[in-house]
Amino acid sequence: MLIDAGTFITIDIISSNGLEGGLVLPGFNLMLKTYQDGHLLNDFTVDELTSFMELKEDDPIAHSTKEAILKGVYQMVSSTISRL
Repeated sequence: MLIDAGTFITIDIISSNGLEGGLVLPGFNLMLKTYQDGHLLNDFTVDELTSFMELKEDDPIAHSTKEAILKGVYQMVSSTISRL
């Protein structure tokens, strides 16, 4: 599996036969920006997502709006990768 995370997150499945296929997801910045359209939701950065998840990775349940957003984005990507 080859993962490239930038503007979009591309996930390629590669075997000895070559490229088998994959997925393209919105990148972390794009996902986080979608929350700006919500009423009274804060704007979060990828740096906040990264540092937040390093500290809170062991607890999958969110206990605040900020946690709900950051954990939701993180779990969406990580569960997609795990499923593949």
